[in-house]
Amino acid sequence: MTDVANPIFVKAFRGDIIETRHRGSAIVMKADGTIVGKWGDVDEPMFLRSSTKPLQGIPLVESGTADRFNFSDKEIALACASHSAEEKHEDTLRALLERIGFSADDLECGPPMAACDNNVVLARRGIKKALPIHNNCSGQHVAFLAMAKHLDLQHKGYIKENHPIQLMVAKTLGEMAGTDMGKASMAIEGCGIPVFAFTRKQAALSYARFATPSSLPAKRAEAVKRITKAMMSEPEYFGGNKCFDTTVTGVLGNVICKEGSQGTQIAIIPTLGLGVVLKIEDGSAMVKQVSMGAILTSLGLVDDKQQEELRRFFTPEVKNSSGEVVGIAKPVDEWISSLKEQLAR
Repeated sequence: MTDVANPIFVKAFRGDIIETRHRGSAIVMKADGTIVGKWGDVDEPMFLRSSTKPLQGIPLVESGTADRFNFSDKEIALACASHSAEEKHEDTLRALLERIGFSADDLECGPPMAACDNNVVLARRGIKKALPIHNNCSGQHVAFLAMAKHLDLQHKGYIKENHPIQLMVAKTLGEMAGTDMGKASMAIEGCGIPVFAFTRKQAALSYARFATPSSLPAKRAEAVKRITKAMMSEPEYFGGNKCFDTTVTGVLGNVICKEGSQGTQIAIIPTLGLGVVLKIEDGSAMVKQVSMGAILTSLGLVDDKQQEELRRFFTPEVKNSSGEVVGIAKPVDEWISSLKEQLAR
């Protein structure tokens, strides 16, 4: 990490007073490694967290697992999702588990963590006890079980770093990022699987290649195209509950957004062949959404009508407990000017 402070991306106001300032780093890249725009330290390692899921989904398709078990677009989207535990998500995953010969008891992801929004959805559904299938990562874990069955591997312990499934995923991540994940820092994700550190630059290259299948070997290109189609055509299964990823992907139609914990957010832009990665230093979910909105808008991907539809994410109001608007969060003028200058090139 450099000694230079990352720039302030967003300020949150209460009344006309700045209440909080939020720093971040971001990068927009092409598949050939060309940097279209960058802000802050893009060489610092980070954990992409759940923003890694579209990349982690590649082996599901590439291995032939998705074909063998006839994964639909909804099921592939769920395999790459942080879903919101809606009834349609649970029903789809239970049916898929039955089709591949497992049950929800075989999932090793654990139930949703206490602070997870899925628990709010479950309460609305009248479900008092959260189960592993309600974990927002359970679609990915069902995909891992399917891969174990297809590849004739022991399914117990599929989340462990030395399990063949996770080694296959790590190899794929390294190939997409142009690095050796065996040398990368590794930790454990909230759902129990290994999570690897990328630099912002490596992560952006991965998603620029994802956005540009022609840059990949034929088999991988077909896998990426299939995953892209699933995420774009089924945004309600790629997230749900009117979340940022589902809403932005659905409204814009030419962008895939995927959030991760602790202020991480990526975007895949196939029409421009771009990968976007950003990280907010303080981990704010609201701020990463405002920041991604600023980048997408500066790339010319959001028209006036869409801007209004996405206003609650891109320039969210700050409200008190009575629902009264008492402030607003918005990108700072200096950063907007830099976005326009770099992304207009």
